Amino acid sequence: MKRYSSYKDSGVKWLGEIPSHWEVVPLKYCININNGRDYKEYESSEGIPVIGTGGQFAYSSVEMYSGEVVFFGRKGTVDKPFYYNGSFWAVDTVFFAIPKNNMLCKYLYYVGTTIPFGLYSTSTAIPSMTQTDLMNNPFALPPLSEQQTIVSYLDSVTTQIDTAISQQQKMIELLNERKQIIINNAVTKGLDPNVKMKDSGVDWIGEIPEGWEVCSLKKVATIILGKMLSNNPTEKYPYLCAKDVHYGNVDLSDLKMMYFSKEERERYRVRNGDMLIVEGGAGAGGCAVFDGDMEVFIQNSIMIVRGNSNMDNRFICYFFQTINQKGYVEFICNKATIPHFTKEKVGAVMLPIPPIEEQMQIVNKIKSICEPIDNAINAANKQISLLQERKQIIINDVVTGKVKVS
Repeated sequence: MKRYSSYKDSGVKWLGEIPSHWEVVPLKYCININNGRDYKEYESSEGIPVIGTGGQFAYSSVEMYSGEVVFFGRKGTVDKPFYYNGSFWAVDTVFFAIPKNNMLCKYLYYVGTTIPFGLYSTSTAIPSMTQTDLMNNPFALPPLSEQQTIVSYLDSVTTQIDTAISQQQKMIELLNERKQIIINNAVTKGLDPNVKMKDSGVDWIGEIPEGWEVCSLKKVATIILGKMLSNNPTEKYPYLCAKDVHYGNVDLSDLKMMYFSKEERERYRVRNGDMLIVEGGAGAGGCAVFDGDMEVFIQNSIMIVRGNSNMDNRFICYFFQTINQKGYVEFICNKATIPHFTKEKVGAVMLPIPPIEEQMQIVNKIKSICEPIDNAINAANKQISLLQERKQIIINDVVTGKVKVS
């Protein structure tokens, strides 16, 4: 890529050198920022889009503004600004920025993606951004004609990258669908396609092999709900919470700490091979089998499911993944608020029970078939990460003048 003929020190660490004819100014020099507010008074089943940090999520009968803007998060997701053109109502978790005559709105968007939000975001339970910090953020401002050239170039390049990302995401979706079909068939139909079937009596399960049984989970497993959060400052130990347990994966990389007494450590310690399931929140019903010998415990957003001698925890976990995929957890939980897949609801789940030897055969077969699918999914996710990183590097280089586009 070309470079500009001369550069100067911007005086801002994350900007570095910029083209000599560019200016370094605070955002308030180029934009007006407006606050959103509550929309309930004007809520409608259709009409004007209501915009929050994640985009549109409702409708209003009244518009707050119409035109080109860039949305910035005020609370929650503060580091993902996005461009919008049209009528809208903005809620109070976002700011919307309207450029002045010396700045193109699309250029503002690209600049917005390079703001070091981590330097400004308050370290509270819910990340937040003040209007003052946002308005005072310095950036490199080229003349309007160059802004237009930069916008045209970045629109073209980022569209190509976004298309490639979308293709990878579609492939992941198809691979996950294929994987779920394999798991569902194995844990409800078994491995013998010629086996005689019978009605399980449970809609979520359908027909099962004649030699299998059906009963509630609480009859074949011990279910342990984790400990309530404790502020005791002494003797802290690592624990798992909802963010650490996902389908097929237990993340031990960023564990929180709290106090557990000797008796609590006996009760709440996770054993190798235990199934873990998320009790509440957006990930309710997510489950995985713990594989390791690390001393770690559970907080009350997590349950341990420990099958008896006739149950393989891995088989139980595969079955729970299947019913969650079918919408079972969403169906029985109250989605109007925060969903809770409670200990009682987990224990009441009806599941098919093959003989223990057949359970282990099914688990091993699923693993052998799904391993190459998982490898393909991991490769696609890695490619998406590389594409996203590449996209941000290009934007950074162009809006700080490290490269010259034409």
